[in-house]
Amino acid sequence: MFSGFHSIKEKIILLAMGASCVALLLSTGILTYLEVKRIKTNTIKTVETQAKLISVNIIPALTFGEVTTANLILQTLESEPGIQAVIIYRTDPLTNQTDTFANYVRPGDTLPAINNHMNYLSMKEETRHIRLTKPIEFEGEMLGYLFIQAEIRQLSDILIASSQASSLIALIALGIAFLIAIRFQRVVTEPIHSLMDVTRNVTERKDYTLRVPVVSNDELAKLAETFNMMMEEIQTYLAEKNQVEQEMKQLNEELEQKVAARTYELETSNLELRTTLQQLNTSQQQLVEREKMASLGELVAGVAHEINTPIGIGVTSITFLQEAVNNLAKAYEQETLSAEMLEEFVENAKQSCQLLFSNLQRAADLVRSFKQVAVDQSSEQVRTFKVKEYLDEIILSLRPKLKRVKHEIEVDCDAEMIITSHPGILSQIFTNLIINSLIHGFENKEKGLIKIDVHRSDSQIKIQYQDNGKGLAKEQLQKLFEPFFTTKRGQGGSGLGTYIIYNLVTQGLKGTIKVKSQQGEGIQYDIEFPID
Repeated sequence: MFSGFHSIKEKIILLAMGASCVALLLSTGILTYLEVKRIKTNTIKTVETQAKLISVNIIPALTFGEVTTANLILQTLESEPGIQAVIIYRTDPLTNQTDTFANYVRPGDTLPAINNHMNYLSMKEETRHIRLTKPIEFEGEMLGYLFIQAEIRQLSDILIASSQASSLIALIALGIAFLIAIRFQRVVTEPIHSLMDVTRNVTERKDYTLRVPVVSNDELAKLAETFNMMMEEIQTYLAEKNQVEQEMKQLNEELEQKVAARTYELETSNLELRTTLQQLNTSQQQLVEREKMASLGELVAGVAHEINTPIGIGVTSITFLQEAVNNLAKAYEQETLSAEMLEEFVENAKQSCQLLFSNLQRAADLVRSFKQVAVDQSSEQVRTFKVKEYLDEIILSLRPKLKRVKHEIEVDCDAEMIITSHPGILSQIFTNLIINSLIHGFENKEKGLIKIDVHRSDSQIKIQYQDNGKGLAKEQLQKLFEPFFTTKRGQGGSGLGTYIIYNLVTQGLKGTIKVKSQQGEGIQYDIEFPID
């Protein structure tokens, strides 16, 4: 109904005129319906009344067959212009057949064609007619039937007149509704226009001091009051906002100054921290290198001490053999050499040579193992080697420490396993692990057991190192790989052993190391690194 843009003025006028038209049409329709119903009711009453009168008056004429008398009686219906036609049917008492006896047709009309008058024994109301067939009886004898047809008079005239009146009244009502709507829309639209003007000015000029005038006491006035309250709140909010912004600006300036000062202090502190950290890293690296060299020096001292024994035995054997040779030569020169002396010399010479060979061989093995392990530990050269054979050399180089205790080392490794890696890193790892077990794990333990299991898995080497020592508590296990952590604080422990192991595995071998331990149940290291 209101497609497109329509002002409130147009909508009010259209609504008022539309409501007037609808009300008028409804009232006219209802009045027309009631008038038509009244006319139909009167026509039905007329038909029933005339049918009764004619059926009574026509009995003598019908009984004696007086057609003329019957027609005269029917002619009296001319005073009833609504009756269009009447037909009298006579019934033969012998054959029970009916035929037309008399009839009446309103002047100007024709007799209606009736197929069967018996269809109207009950009154039937058609579009413009009412038809009724009434039996004519006298003292229980059926004389015939009366058929009557009446016109619903004035119906079309009423409808035409009603339409004309409705149109005229509609025009008058629309005019009145238009005038009322014009007056009413001013009452509604003027406050709205005032509100629109103030809103437009506020939007364009950002002037929140403007207010809408309140000139009535209705919903529009409430709307204006609400709008004014909203403007007051906005004005208050903007004033508070401006004040807060000023305070924030001042705070930001002060904060920027504080931040600048603090930033300068932090930069100075960071510079000092970086310098200190560099020094700590340098010191830590020096400590690690010192620890490695100390471990190597300890290895040298142990091997040197171990070599003294076979070399001393060798010197003693050579001295004894030299004295026996001198005695033999002296007896030969003095020609006092006997068979018994020669046999004794040969037996002593054999024993001395055997003892000398075995001790020199033992010294040579120690020197070879020490040389290989020491060279590997002092460099990070990559070479191809047999893992089992190299582990045996590492354990042999630690013999000076192992021979003084009853602890055992079991190695489970394929003798033919060959890898290309950093043997020096592996030497340092196993040396530190074994030394840690001897010093920390087997403290106050007469006979401990170390198990080393090495195997391949695809392109990885997996090493499991475990001992049955005293283990570590949970809080100790969490700090195990931290630098300078030791359970022998103040007893000569540097706290760098496990830290060096961790760095050698993760940085040197590019692998991983995990540890598991419970107090009283030993410790287990799981090391994994790529083969090549």
